[in-house]
Amino acid sequence: MVNAFADPVVVTGEQNELVLANHSAERLFKSGKDDGPGKARAISMNSALFTAGLSTWNLQRASEPTRELTLVDPIEGDELIFEVISTAATNYRVGAKGTVSVLKNVTELRHVTQELSANIQRLESVDQEIRLERDRLDLVLRNVPDPIIVVDNMNEIVSMNAAAERLFKPPRDPLIQSRQAQVATRNDAKFTTFLARLSLDPAPHRSGELRLTDVDTGEDLDMQVTANEVRDPVGARVATVSVMQDVGRLRELERRRLEQALFDSEKLAATGRLAASIAHEINNPLEAIQNALYLLVKRIPEADPNAKFLAIAMKETERMSRILRQMLGFYRPVADLAPTDLNALIDEAESLVAKRLRERNVKVEKQLQPDLPKIMASADQIKQVILNLVLNAAEAMPKGGLITVSTESHRDAASGFIRTEAVRMQVADTGPGIAEEYVPHIFEPFFSTKREKGTGLGLWVSLGIAQSHGGRLQVRNRPGGGTVFSMTLPIGGPPADAA
Repeated sequence: MVNAFADPVVVTGEQNELVLANHSAERLFKSGKDDGPGKARAISMNSALFTAGLSTWNLQRASEPTRELTLVDPIEGDELIFEVISTAATNYRVGAKGTVSVLKNVTELRHVTQELSANIQRLESVDQEIRLERDRLDLVLRNVPDPIIVVDNMNEIVSMNAAAERLFKPPRDPLIQSRQAQVATRNDAKFTTFLARLSLDPAPHRSGELRLTDVDTGEDLDMQVTANEVRDPVGARVATVSVMQDVGRLRELERRRLEQALFDSEKLAATGRLAASIAHEINNPLEAIQNALYLLVKRIPEADPNAKFLAIAMKETERMSRILRQMLGFYRPVADLAPTDLNALIDEAESLVAKRLRERNVKVEKQLQPDLPKIMASADQIKQVILNLVLNAAEAMPKGGLITVSTESHRDAASGFIRTEAVRMQVADTGPGIAEEYVPHIFEPFFSTKREKGTGLGLWVSLGIAQSHGGRLQVRNRPGGGTVFSMTLPIGGPPADAA
């Protein structure tokens, strides 16, 4: 009957001697005369291990019914692990007592368990590394000053850094939550609509500009948004990561830089023109002195004791003349001329002052000729003129208003241009206009209608820039109120004799 069991079954006597074994057990514990020495040693070792195990287990029978025993495969020499279930038995016919043991081979199970345990340890180690990496990434993202937002396929926000939370997540304080929650909700709606519009673009990397509102201050924020899709190994989109950059602040910094450059150029131009004006005024009487000295030198003989003093006077007046010529040549506005798109310069200038204009409640309307020809000009200098005219128009409307900037091709026979083809830009405002008695002086240096706020050099320098390009800058009051500044520039640049 015991041979019907696939597992080894062993019956031992009171002294743990082998009494009966089925075929599976005989393979482990019973050697034959034809067995080699290696197999015989393995069987002997198995018998010794099993007997020692039984002796120990008999002392612990009540507490541990199932034990584990490691034996050796007599044929393969591999290690075998068995779970041993031992039960005391009595042969009532002869009154003999012993133990019946069933050995369950769990070698593969133990190996799988050990491998599984090792894999679990490796997974736990990898999971720990992932958590550490995620914490590091989260720390980095939370310290990035630019807002970063992750949305799912439904454009629902699933993650954001601290900078983004300030725009889309209202504070928990109920006293201030109501207003800021409304602002955050509007920002969320704008961002969702913006992403939906961007999703129509098939490119994986998309960008655009979005205007949001600062939750704390209520200030408008012009954000440049770059959205990148995240795809799984099979190419399906699983998320979209959007990074925002406050280009409004960058434009404000650029505007301040240009304003400082404009102010510096105004000071330099004023210094140069003043020096040139003084040199010109001094040069006229100096030439008269030189002529008089020349006549005296011709009339006084070389042997005359006063001749040497005349020579000194002639030498020094010639030196003064050279210095004055250098001063006259000091102020020569020189700029590199290149084909320039006036419409593009107007767009750039508007973007630089857009925030300031919004704060003053000033709107800008552009009426730009689409096919406006390019002009030979210095882009930086012309941009300075545009900025100066637009900012002056805004300052003329302290309660807000409308600035209209227009461009058109122009031909003016009275302009005096060698090349009659020109372009004209006009900057019109809805302010009170300029007092008629001030209009003739508006382009004079140090003349300002802003009293202590203005330097009186902006329009003077702008006029100089227009003239150095062979053009002109004019002003007139509108009949219904407001002022119009017109700058006309030749397409081909200044005439050769004016360069």
